[in-house]
Amino acid sequence: MSFNNNKFEHLSYNTDRRTNNGYTYTAHDGSHINNKEHVRDLGVTLSCDCNFTTHIVNVTKKARSQAGWILRIFRTRDTLPMLTLYKSLVVPLLEYCCQLWSPWKVGEKQSLEAVQRSFTSKISAVRDLDYWDRLEKLNLFSLERRRERYAILYIYKISIGSTINNLDIRFNIHQRLGRLCHIERTHPRAATRVKTLKENAFATRGPRLFNALPRHLRDSNQPCLESIKNKLDILLRTIPDQPKLPHYHLGAASNSIVDQLAQRRADGMY
Repeated sequence: MSFNNNKFEHLSYNTDRRTNNGYTYTAHDGSHINNKEHVRDLGVTLSCDCNFTTHIVNVTKKARSQAGWILRIFRTRDTLPMLTLYKSLVVPLLEYCCQLWSPWKVGEKQSLEAVQRSFTSKISAVRDLDYWDRLEKLNLFSLERRRERYAILYIYKISIGSTINNLDIRFNIHQRLGRLCHIERTHPRAATRVKTLKENAFATRGPRLFNALPRHLRDSNQPCLESIKNKLDILLRTIPDQPKLPHYHLGAASNSIVDQLAQRRADGMY
């Protein structure tokens, strides 16, 4: 089989930009394979510094452009057509493969959330409400909440064996607490950047979200995913969905399901 040498790209992952591993690669004809800082693979832009900032910027730009096109083409600002267009044309751009690139930096979360915040402000029935109230009125989850929901459902699918466990996520059965994901601890002497990357990687973030759920959801073994989705959505509707935005003040440490549930338990609500 003959490969096209012009389509080879070399991406080296390195948590420290100041160092260079010095590796070079050549194609079968001896031509040098260029080393790139960013490579797009299956629709996701991967970066050599292990961040997804470039991908998030591109996704936000595309989603804003698509939302602007909808607002220019369609005159109506009624709730049903606006939400139908938004969910069909904009949301897929904002959530494709988000389990992999889900942001942890506040600024990146806000840039994504601003797309939904801006679009919903054009809906005539809720334009006078602030963003948190618009979410509740329109029966929408914030984008941050939706990304965490997807992560929980993926971990649940691993727990019942309905998808391949490529991340080697392990589960322990605790006599009092029920089924819990085992979370590997980061080596205490690891560099701060390495700790940050590991703490926010899906293999750590997903299990932590799963472990925060009530026991009846974690212990469920229902093969029907729609059933567990409905139960999870019922729970999420009881949890405040308040994405962190400028001039908005949170009651919990963050809008993450982990922090919101912890706050409600501290308040004696669970």
